[in-house]
Amino acid sequence: MNPFPRRRLSAVTMAAAMAALCLAAWADAAVPPAAPRPAPAGPVGAAMTALVQELSAATPTSMPVQQRLDALLQFRHSPATAALLENIYGSTPAWTLSRLPSADGAAHYRGELAALHYSDANGSTDWAALPITLAVSGDGRTVTYSGSWPSLASVDKTVRIDMRGLTLAGQQQRAADQLSLGSVSVDLASMAFEPVSGGPRFVMEGIHNDSSMDEQAGRLGIGYQLAVRRIAVGGDGVDNLKLVTRFGPLDRASMLELQALGQRPLATGASVQQRQAQLAPVLKALARGVIRSGSVLEIDELSASFHGQTIRASGRLSLDKAVEADADNLPALVNKLVGRLDLKAPLALLTAVSTTMAELQVRAANQGVAAPPAVAQLAATINDTLLGKMVSSGLVRVDGDLLVTDIVYSGSGGLRINGKAASLPAVGSKRSSAAGNVSSTAGGAPSMLQARRIEGRCTLPDYPADIVKEDTPLSLTLRLLVKADGSVRHVTLAAASTRPAYDQAVLAAAARCAYLPALRNGQPVDVPVAWKIVRETGSTRP
Repeated sequence: MNPFPRRRLSAVTMAAAMAALCLAAWADAAVPPAAPRPAPAGPVGAAMTALVQELSAATPTSMPVQQRLDALLQFRHSPATAALLENIYGSTPAWTLSRLPSADGAAHYRGELAALHYSDANGSTDWAALPITLAVSGDGRTVTYSGSWPSLASVDKTVRIDMRGLTLAGQQQRAADQLSLGSVSVDLASMAFEPVSGGPRFVMEGIHNDSSMDEQAGRLGIGYQLAVRRIAVGGDGVDNLKLVTRFGPLDRASMLELQALGQRPLATGASVQQRQAQLAPVLKALARGVIRSGSVLEIDELSASFHGQTIRASGRLSLDKAVEADADNLPALVNKLVGRLDLKAPLALLTAVSTTMAELQVRAANQGVAAPPAVAQLAATINDTLLGKMVSSGLVRVDGDLLVTDIVYSGSGGLRINGKAASLPAVGSKRSSAAGNVSSTAGGAPSMLQARRIEGRCTLPDYPADIVKEDTPLSLTLRLLVKADGSVRHVTLAAASTRPAYDQAVLAAAARCAYLPALRNGQPVDVPVAWKIVRETGSTRP
């Protein structure tokens, strides 16, 4: 049961090496295997991949646990793999394993992946030693393990990775029929990714992960919990991300089939197609087990906080009236899906998001300075615009001080949001967006925030005296280009009023206006704007 995602020269490869070294005590435990990935590139990745493959081949899962560990005590790598390891480690042994004295009837072992300091023209990799201790019960059916990895740092031509404070602990029990149950807990103090060429730094802090598989009344259940204290991109981010799920029940026969399929070895250098072919029967076996057992994925909690405001969700996903033959027909299986997700967020969360968006835009227009009045004014406009669009479109409903969304999906009934039929979004679709009374003549993508006039720096002339006296209508439309620095260019008259002299005075005044520039993916851009001026009854000026 490998709790790590894979990445070249990352914690994934090294944790996999130690897992193989220590018998893959949790690799063949309870949870269905993850999709196999291509071998990582580079000297460190190539050496670690070869190490894992040879250790795994030397300790087949058909062997009792203690025999597998004892076999590793005498193990020697092939000349080819030894050369790869010597290239990155020099004369230092890449790993060691020893059996410790014991008086409790259990067999105790200590393994260690050696510290590494390697660099070449393409980058460098440094990690501290990773020790793991294991205890095998007297009957050989229970393995308890723990380990810690203080640090890993890696840099190549594209990204720097820095990992700190990894610890893991778990227990695996193997029944007489060889089904593995157990649990694993992983903690990580921090993981950071920083582009070498510049750009925002991505950081996760305080990561805690628990996964388990147990049996109750002859039925198996899988539990998963993830908590992240903070996820930040640049200087801002979300806090207290939490995910709690349960999956089950699953019948024993299905899990044994999954376990057997997941333990099949894959030849070194297998192509992507070969790996996909190996994964296909695993997914089909899982689907058959889900159908036979009536399994349900329960999302007990999915939550995160932004600036002290928390959004929460819960839901479930299951299959309705599916038969085992559907496991061989993905479209048919998808058509049997039934899911529900209930979301609740305080109105204050939308205010926090709007304020953050406004501050970014004001800073972009004012050389990094964000005057509070300008931020507050723009934030109010963004908040009102977003709330209006979400409520009018049916995406949310307001319940007291909460925003509420109920999402229901079924293959036969389609997608419904707050009781109203909704279309699934098409890939690559675009939506127009606007802030306040400024609209772009070109539709913007969801990542586009339109330009907005700075009211204190845009004064149009009063309406003509006779128009005000007689309280008669007047309207005109301007077209202009708002530059990425907030200045105005190419002001023209798209639709004239009945007063040419007044139109010319408005054109001259509009050319002196200042704007908060439009943002696309957070970056200021030029944008064309249409500005329609319509006199309201009783008004003296725009």
